[in-house]
Amino acid sequence: MRDVTETETATINMFGPKNPEGLKMLSPSKLNAWGEGERKSHYPKNIERGIRNVGLPLALLTRERAKVYGLKFESWKKAMSNALGMDLKKMAKKGREVAAMLEKAREVHLTAANGTDLTFELNRRPVHVDDGIIDKEDLAKKSLDAQLPAGSVLTTIVENSGNGKVYFDRPLQTMGLNVTGIEWKFKDGKLTIMKATKNLEPISKQFEKASGDKDKISFLQIGLNPKAEYRYLMDYIVEGAVQIGIGDNEYIGGKNSSSFGSVATMGNATLDIDGRTIIKKGQLSL
Repeated sequence: MRDVTETETATINMFGPKNPEGLKMLSPSKLNAWGEGERKSHYPKNIERGIRNVGLPLALLTRERAKVYGLKFESWKKAMSNALGMDLKKMAKKGREVAAMLEKAREVHLTAANGTDLTFELNRRPVHVDDGIIDKEDLAKKSLDAQLPAGSVLTTIVENSGNGKVYFDRPLQTMGLNVTGIEWKFKDGKLTIMKATKNLEPISKQFEKASGDKDKISFLQIGLNPKAEYRYLMDYIVEGAVQIGIGDNEYIGGKNSSSFGSVATMGNATLDIDGRTIIKKGQLSL
């Protein structure tokens, strides 16, 4: 892997496996070892050399994966096609508007009718816009990743600033399981409670075995794609979606260093940035 990283100029990630059923059998120690290897050898060299990476979630579209996650394959195929059909230039313009606010932002307040009430700070960290294109401006900002279908804005959170609770209304589809009813609580950026109503065990076991800043709040991601739909392993790019991460965030300009990282998404949240509402009940309003 190191030899390849020394010579490559771009990578294409096709994801996998075709059938995620076997992922349920992977041990937490193996998952953390994989994360540690990526963190120490692959990501730093990619950033240093400016290696572009395009991810193709389209490759996730298999009948086997649809069955494991309880999705209708043809409906998923149609949703994927719709999301890919978004006008990238229009989405890029919207992404720049959101990024401009995040670049200047300080105080962020995330709320929802389900009891979510979380505050945290941004501090002029790098903001990454995934509009499906990696251009010269992206390269200058070390925004080296894009996905197709695309549509998100990502920035790191001040790691000791998160206070409050989040009840995520979207399931997390990972390791061959639907993790539902995810609840996180934070005190000064540190995760104090991690719960779920179903299938938390694979994540919690990996968390227990992980090293480093595994329990620190890490990033905020906002969805931009109006043609993307929830349910189909692309919740985070749906326009108005809000995703929060914990654990490692060094690869996007943060200060958390860990072999562990996890995310969860809200589809009906209200997000206020320095007193201005940019998402109201899941609707992006600029």
